[in-house]
Amino acid sequence: ICALIMVACQIPLAIALWNMFAKKERPVQRIEKTDRAAPTPNKKIFVLGCVFLTLLLGVFIPAEYIGSQPQEFISGTYYMNPVWFVVGSACLAGGTFLLWFGVFYWIAPPKGKVWFDRVVWIASVVMLADYFFFGKNLGNISADLQYDNGLIFRKLEYILNSVVVLALVVGLFFVVVKFRKVTTWVLAISLLSLSGVSMVNVTKIVDGVRAYDASQVNDDMPSFELSKNGRNVVVIMLDRALGSYFPYVLQ
Repeated sequence: ICALIMVACQIPLAIALWNMFAKKERPVQRIEKTDRAAPTPNKKIFVLGCVFLTLLLGVFIPAEYIGSQPQEFISGTYYMNPVWFVVGSACLAGGTFLLWFGVFYWIAPPKGKVWFDRVVWIASVVMLADYFFFGKNLGNISADLQYDNGLIFRKLEYILNSVVVLALVVGLFFVVVKFRKVTTWVLAISLLSLSGVSMVNVTKIVDGVRAYDASQVNDDMPSFELSKNGRNVVVIMLDRALGSYFPYVLQ
């Protein structure tokens, strides 16, 4: 809701920017010659790429991580289904790639839209390759999403990653320039595959929560019983002393 309100507030600014940078109309013959020489935007590439990035960063990666051990994300003091963590990350990714990228794409001139298509296509493949082939041996990660040993990489890893990313950028740029139809099909097939795997990961989270005994959540909470007929003595201590010292104080 906040993202939608922010977008609505930016609509007048977007219209002003569009009127400021929009080009004047040209004769029909000149436009035809320009269109033949210059590449035209491809909304399919942009939309498929933005949806792919939203699914990759907002659903697939967090669902794969949480689905490995969903019980570790269940708190005894405040119970919440871990699926909501995936929903939250999906909203953040969707707000970035679907809402804001869409706003900037809408106000961009035709040449700018062409570059948006190319950047989204390259970013989709590079991020996917970077996730699957790099940064796999980083040790344990805590529930606070922090590695025990920190993010430490060797110089060789930096060099190898930079070379691979640079080679992918050059190759993908050539593909999107020469074979745009192939680009659309690759994104569509990759999106379907990633959707299927993401659904499997989310199902793992749901099954893991169901298998988790709900009574264990309440067992960690302090509980007491009061007598209906006898005398009840309740001691309330408003003190900042250590609770573990209280039995020794009574002794």
